Amino acid sequence: MNRQGLVLAVLLATGLVACSSEDDVTEKADRTGGAEHPWSSQVEALDKAKNVEKDVMDAYQRQAQEIDQQSQ
Repeated sequence: MNRQGLVLAVLLATGLVACSSEDDVTEKADRTGGAEHPWSSQVEALDKAKNVEKDVMDAYQRQAQEIDQQSQ
């Protein structure tokens, strides 16, 4: 196989892998015993931080409303 053929084969293989849908990936994970995403712990930590941020903002809004009510 000449160099151009090799480059073409690599590009086609890359295109096939890049065009696979996320459903294909999850189906493969289900078949392999539910392989975990490498960054799942970081994603979970970010989700938890977002929930904490929401709780803090809710508490701030309640406190601001109470201060407004007391000052009237």
